[in-house]
Amino acid sequence: MVTFRHAVPSCNATLLVACLSQVFTAIFTVEAALKILALGLYKYLEDKWSCFDIVIVLLSLVELGLDGIRGLSILRSFRLVSFTRHSLSQLPA
Repeated sequence: MVTFRHAVPSCNATLLVACLSQVFTAIFTVEAALKILALGLYKYLEDKWSCFDIVIVLLSLVELGLDGIRGLSILRSFRLVSFTRHSLSQLPA
């Protein structure tokens, strides 16, 4: 997502990363909800990428709920994989 190479991240940088995390979580949550409404839950879960997406959304929501706990940054890495996959799927073949 966003990487800062500072010995001690500034307050603004930390706030920016937290805000971006919430924005991407909201975007992916809305996307998953709309796809489930459009396709139905069973059809949605037939696609392995959709299963991956819903796991990332659920983990992201858990991460937001457990905001004060350290060590959950690995979840951001999975979100990055999801974002990259979505970006690459939009490229022409």
